[in-house]
Amino acid sequence: MSGLRRLEFEEFPVAVRFRIYALLLIYRNQEYSEITVDIEDISRDDDDLGDYHDKMRDISDVLAIEPFEPYSDLHLAILRTNKKIHTEASIVLWGMNLFKWSLWGDQSRPMWHPDPYLGASHKTQITRRCSRLITRMHLTVSLKGDENDPYQSKTIYWTTANLDNACKKLCLNDLEFLMVDFYNGFTGSAFGRYQGVRYYGQHCLEPLKKVRAQRSTINQYASPTYAAEIRDANEGPKDVEYLTRRQAKEEDAESEFDFHSDDDEPLE
Repeated sequence: MSGLRRLEFEEFPVAVRFRIYALLLIYRNQEYSEITVDIEDISRDDDDLGDYHDKMRDISDVLAIEPFEPYSDLHLAILRTNKKIHTEASIVLWGMNLFKWSLWGDQSRPMWHPDPYLGASHKTQITRRCSRLITRMHLTVSLKGDENDPYQSKTIYWTTANLDNACKKLCLNDLEFLMVDFYNGFTGSAFGRYQGVRYYGQHCLEPLKKVRAQRSTINQYASPTYAAEIRDANEGPKDVEYLTRRQAKEEDAESEFDFHSDDDEPLE
């Protein structure tokens, strides 16, 4: 017995360490334990993309997590062990969970959260070193109607601008999956009924064409033709234009609002 010694965690094989990270840091809804985020196992029939989108949204409703919300099933303390373990565990935390962000007109931005010291009216950014690890994203975009603006010009402008800001960040991500739920949030239903405009404001989604994902889906509130156009761009090749844009973002300095230190964990 005298020859036995304690085995340090970092001496475990890499595969074993990552298995432990997965048990600690991948969100599992206890009420729906049979549902997993094995996106590649969900078949997609290009003749019935609406059904595929509905299946993926059902998964998101159960398993998607939002940063800065408390999730008791995530054991984040391991991130504070040391820098090496923090780096390894972050790959699992950010890369193997399905993240959901909402973008509502000019009210909020993806990858931002209320400042813990200044309150909800002040927002700070998730660090690039964390956000760029995300591989699975559910993005909700809604045009909030303004009864004093029948053409929704202000809302569409800010939604487009903020979505463009988000997509510039997402061009750094090697996304496996991107799901977009788009809602025409104008107040007067008469806009669609009398003017014959069913897909009002859908071109605010144009910035999404900057993002690449192995698989993407968008709901029926964007016209079938336009949705297919966005999907083709998302799943298209990483061409020269894309790579140039990605390189420019790589060289761009981080935001001044990005204050987290190496020891901070934004999800907690």
